[in-house]
Amino acid sequence: AAPAYAPPPQPALVLPPILAEFPVAPDMRLADWIPDNLASPSGQGLVTLLHALVPVRTPQGRVIVFTSAVADRRKAVTALALARIAARSGLRTVLIDADQGAIVPAAPNAGMAAVLQGMPLPKALLRDRLSGAFVLSSMPAVWGASRTVDLIRHLRQSCDLILVDAAPAGAQGPWPALAGLSDGVVLFTASNGAQS
Repeated sequence: AAPAYAPPPQPALVLPPILAEFPVAPDMRLADWIPDNLASPSGQGLVTLLHALVPVRTPQGRVIVFTSAVADRRKAVTALALARIAARSGLRTVLIDADQGAIVPAAPNAGMAAVLQGMPLPKALLRDRLSGAFVLSSMPAVWGASRTVDLIRHLRQSCDLILVDAAPAGAQGPWPALAGLSDGVVLFTASNGAQS
């Protein structure tokens, strides 16, 4: 008798890991509240995420991009809260707002654009009053500039963690440049009101 047909083995479907799951509302005031309330579900989720993204300090800072499939203010809330938690834990942290002013207003004469035009980086960085983290605004056009790569390399040398709050994947923004500059991407999805 002929052996029974058996389909060839298929490779296992590998899905990206869910690093943390936690409730976050689109209210920017939560970015102030969460770092002061690390025992909350959102605080615990962000601490877990931080440890997954930066398990140990390294000589070069890590560049982590935050994005989502659709425009969602919860991404900016989470990025800012995580930057604050990281800075308070002793990590030298810079948050780049690459989502057209979701966190800080973007302007052609400020932030990354100003640095690329010759302004000293320390003058362009904004210091977060609640944590000591630095925030840098950016506009989509700066990500195509050749000097952007040099700026990110400089930030890697002087910081432990560079978080980039990017526009949704596929939207106009930093994607072509960020593909080769980042160490990881955190993709936000909404599921039953929770941000993953």
